[in-house]
Amino acid sequence: MQATYSITLAVECISAQHLSQVVIYSMQIIDDSVSKSVTDVVE
Repeated sequence: MQATYSITLAVECISAQHLSQVVIYSMQIIDDSVSKSVTDVVE
């Protein structure tokens, strides 16, 4: 029982880390596209 719980916990931790990486990654992409748009408008 304890082993199963540990595995579940590990999987949840990995998922949480993966999720935050995906969020950060998409934020960077949005940031890049916004910067490009702003630069285009300024020029």
